[in-house]
Amino acid sequence: LIRPTVRAARRLMTATPRGLCERYTERLYAEMRDDAQRTSAYEDALRHLAAGRVVLDLGTGGLALLAVMAARAGASRVYALESNAEACEAARRTVAELGLQQVIEVLEGYSTEQPALPEPPSLLVHEILGEVAGCEGAARCVADAHARLLAPGAVAVPASARSLCAPCSWPSGEYWASLPNPVLSPPPGAALKLPRFPREATLAPAQPFEQL
Repeated sequence: LIRPTVRAARRLMTATPRGLCERYTERLYAEMRDDAQRTSAYEDALRHLAAGRVVLDLGTGGLALLAVMAARAGASRVYALESNAEACEAARRTVAELGLQQVIEVLEGYSTEQPALPEPPSLLVHEILGEVAGCEGAARCVADAHARLLAPGAVAVPASARSLCAPCSWPSGEYWASLPNPVLSPPPGAALKLPRFPREATLAPAQPFEQL
């Protein structure tokens, strides 16, 4: 009687924004880094915005990817927050190996519990967006950062995010054969993630159901 209850509680915890913070691995960080379209969009934005600014990076991850981009784009100071202890240590190693510790300070903890920073950042950067944009708590974290941590008029990258949904038919066997295994995320998750979903399988145009 106890075990099913414990398993259910663990699944529930994992599905929360804080639970999701503990599920990231080196492989997932590498996959996000190697997403050329997303990475180049962040690089372009920071190249135009970061120079001379104090920057706050929420959820920097083990590679401190966005913090490093901001520093290389000329940020005067970068505060990189990471709640996952293992990822935080990896981020500190990354920053030290790149010789950027004079610019980037990696802080462990949740942004919503972070005291005021020595210098209020004028630029916020983050990638705390899930397959459903708000599932990692981005709306609350960004609103809290604007209210307590950032300078008045601070800008954010990304400035907004949107989730879409559409009815779909069952894809062809060829599509399923092309997917990496396993399709289901490992326990306790139950997400069915279908990359490169064929557009011809959608039955109607996608419609927004969430705007951040």
